[in-house]
Amino acid sequence: MNHAPTSGDIVGVFKSIIALTVAILLAFFPFPAAAVEKAVGSVLDTRVSFEVSEADVGGVLKTLAEAFDLNIVVGEGITGEVTLSLTDVRLEDALDLILETTGYYYTFKNNIILVQSPEKELATEIVVLGYAKASDVEASVKALLSEQGSIEAVDEQRLVIKELPKRMKTVLNEIEKLDHAPHQIMIEARIVEVEDTDLTAFGIQWSGNMNLAGYPRSSGKPALGSGRVIDTPGFDTSSAGTLIPSTTSATVTGNSADYRLALSETSADLTGGQFVYGLTYGRVNLSNIIDALVRTNRAHILASPTIAALDGEEARIIIGEKFPFRENTLTAVGTTETTKFVDIGTALRVVPRVINNKDIMIEIHPEVSSLNESLSAGPRINTREATTKLIVRNGQTVVIAGLIQHEKTVIRQKVPFFGNLPVIGLAFRNRSTDFVTKELVVFVTPYLMEPLVGEEGKPVLDLFSGQRFYNRAVRLTEEFGIESLGKTEAQRFSEAIAHFKTVIRNFADSEVADDALYQLGMIYDEKMDRPALAADVWNELVTKYPDSPYTDKKLYSRLKKAQKKAETQAKERRQRFQ
Repeated sequence: MNHAPTSGDIVGVFKSIIALTVAILLAFFPFPAAAVEKAVGSVLDTRVSFEVSEADVGGVLKTLAEAFDLNIVVGEGITGEVTLSLTDVRLEDALDLILETTGYYYTFKNNIILVQSPEKELATEIVVLGYAKASDVEASVKALLSEQGSIEAVDEQRLVIKELPKRMKTVLNEIEKLDHAPHQIMIEARIVEVEDTDLTAFGIQWSGNMNLAGYPRSSGKPALGSGRVIDTPGFDTSSAGTLIPSTTSATVTGNSADYRLALSETSADLTGGQFVYGLTYGRVNLSNIIDALVRTNRAHILASPTIAALDGEEARIIIGEKFPFRENTLTAVGTTETTKFVDIGTALRVVPRVINNKDIMIEIHPEVSSLNESLSAGPRINTREATTKLIVRNGQTVVIAGLIQHEKTVIRQKVPFFGNLPVIGLAFRNRSTDFVTKELVVFVTPYLMEPLVGEEGKPVLDLFSGQRFYNRAVRLTEEFGIESLGKTEAQRFSEAIAHFKTVIRNFADSEVADDALYQLGMIYDEKMDRPALAADVWNELVTKYPDSPYTDKKLYSRLKKAQKKAETQAKERRQRFQ
């Protein structure tokens, strides 16, 4: 019985024609004579050219085996079609392409090429990560896997990878690139509350000191010298999109510039729900007038925390208490009462992220809260908070101000007994109302920490600590800041010397090391009358840092005077003992 050919019959005939065409094409290209003794490896180096379209992969492999006298064993389940057009390629490369496009692979052993399905022969690796999260690496590497490959995060640090043996190395190399030590950022913060009872100006005048060592001394500006006034950057401060003027001049002495920065006074546009923020430049060591206000009890440091955080991770500090309150939940079976807690006090939340390995994008959320009253529905809380996100340089200080709160206090005073008498008691009692304005100011300075590399017998320190030791030494020397409270001059200079020596010994490569040597010499020479020690320190400065801006004619003049004075003192001591 005759019947019309189906589409399957036509495809079968077409595949047969294609396979025959491949055999005919291969016959026209020279190939080595079959020889049992000839190594298969040399045959695979033969260069071939051929073209197939939608050919059965098993048929193509069989044709290649017959044409080049190869021992090719095709495993169970090897199916699929292949379309290739190759010109002058190695036979081994052609075999790789045929199998890769169909998802199979081969192994070579004892002159036999075994073609197998990857489901049966996937390589398995268990990778233990050192730094990165397994879930993050899993999401990044999945796109690199073949159709047969898989990756699974079994916990936070371990990955199980199944992949074709030839692709496993590529996957492992990519994981190694992703598993690197994350950046760490040290956050220094100071949360200050300033009281102003005269109701004339709620703004604060900030003063500070800038280290000019290493800064260019020309480029169109007056040369730096004792008593000169130069242009310096002030705060880039804004409130509701408007710039607030700031003082942009400084008096320079040597390599130090004293300057004054102004946050604007309170206006009707700046209420308790608004804030201003500003930035200082990287070398500014911000030591402000708050320290002086603290000494006179006009300001209070609510918190001065220092905390480290990983790149992109939140760091949070809470100083206060957890206030309990009851919460009732109505369910189908009745009412359930639970106790919950709310944080009350001073809190600071920061999320730093490193950009281009040098800048830091930081999200800051300071909050100061207090209990107003406890109600049946829950506590009523007074809070002052702000949230901002900005990009700063390493060591640059962010200032958030303008979080203002007004308090009204009624003060009653009376003389015992007499103040309680009717009518005449008015003469023995007094009532007054005190209005207090409190402004919250937050300083946040992020430092990008370098990898810690310790050596045996030496402390492990990070680079930003050098600047911190230097800043403390300077404040002690100038009797400025909290560090100087209640200390005699001898105590201050003794501690300053210790901090300067720490910078010189452990942070010789920092940008303030030469400054520390110079300042240490000045203490020895002018404050402690130890010219010999001053001469030794300045000699070290000249030797170690010949290109330092301190190694000028003035330093050499000071050095000679110190040496001469030291010789005179030594001579006088010898005469006293004779």
